[in-house]
Amino acid sequence: MEKKSISEIAKFHWFREQTITEHIEKLFDAWEISLENLEYLKPNDENLDKIRNSFAKLWDKKLRPIFLDLGEKISYKEIRVGKMFLEI
Repeated sequence: MEKKSISEIAKFHWFREQTITEHIEKLFDAWEISLENLEYLKPNDENLDKIRNSFAKLWDKKLRPIFLDLGEKISYKEIRVGKMFLEI
């Protein structure tokens, strides 16, 4: 499988990054794609820890409260991808 960033895929297909991320989430939820295939998209350890801590602190699966709790410094895209790795 060719490893392209979400931005590259979105630009190539004329979609928004959010749309591509949502499609990846749906494929993951339907067990059609594994974490092994997404490993190259995984947030760095520092950001993944921040995402994990925010979900644990807020007990919320919605993205906006997490985004705000993280000081709007970690993108929705990175939170969505990180969420898959945290199995939330």
